[in-house]
Amino acid sequence: MIRRYFSSFFPSAQSDKSQVAAATGSLLFGLIAVLLASAFMQSEPRQEGLLQDAARIFKVNKWIDKPGDERLPSSKTPGLLAPTLATGMPEVEAAARIMIWPEAVTLGNMNRSITTKRWSFADPAFLHVFEPEFLRGNPSTALNSPGQVILTEAIAKKLFGSSNVVGQTLIGLGGKIYTVSGVVRNPTRQSAVQFDLLASWSSTEKSSGFHDFRFMNNWIGHTVETFLLLRTADQELKAENRLSQVIQSQTPGQPGQYAFFLQPLAEPGDKSGVVGTSAMGKFSSQLLAPLSGNLLMKM
Repeated sequence: MIRRYFSSFFPSAQSDKSQVAAATGSLLFGLIAVLLASAFMQSEPRQEGLLQDAARIFKVNKWIDKPGDERLPSSKTPGLLAPTLATGMPEVEAAARIMIWPEAVTLGNMNRSITTKRWSFADPAFLHVFEPEFLRGNPSTALNSPGQVILTEAIAKKLFGSSNVVGQTLIGLGGKIYTVSGVVRNPTRQSAVQFDLLASWSSTEKSSGFHDFRFMNNWIGHTVETFLLLRTADQELKAENRLSQVIQSQTPGQPGQYAFFLQPLAEPGDKSGVVGTSAMGKFSSQLLAPLSGNLLMKM
């Protein structure tokens, strides 16, 4: 059958067995490559694909209008956006926020130290929206209090040598001592959100006794990524329209430089093609809304 297959494409194959052998080898090599690729895709599925309600998850993005009709995409939003949408939009079942720290952070304990470039702050709603798989700890309480931190399995083993570390402490951002409240499975490489750990959002608030990151907790600084879990996927357009109304009501003094929209996570690509890829410095003016005021950050 193989000989008949190749003779239809290579007329000289019947008289030249070496060509048949070469072509057969190429076919087998291609089949092996396909099988390996299929196995890889099955072993590392998209994180969103594992979620039962993946089609209901949307990321809040925005267009930034610049002089000269230039329009830049960004996935950065104000820190107060998520809790406001959670209570002000009936289409929203949950609104989560995450902020990945823009600099490397050293983690330490009594025995060793490691460095991570993906220290992240997240609120409890993040666990509801994305449902990371907990290996240790209780997801209903793991991000409820200041000073809590959830580690990925890889980071837990690098820092402690084990994943059974709930209740252990570590030195984290700004030299503050955090308590491990959970260990989750590592995000897949296809996941929309990548992190090494999740520190509780309440740790960033002035009253926490940990940090006073006011630039993350106002309507001026655009440093946070916001995700919505809609009650039904078909409410995207309605939620998108209401989103703009809510933002305008909360920031009446800001010029209309931003046009917010929703990006479905369950679909490849997005409306801009490059949302969130622009490089921005830690205190870049592009991260601030056009309002006067002081943004204070204390470690």
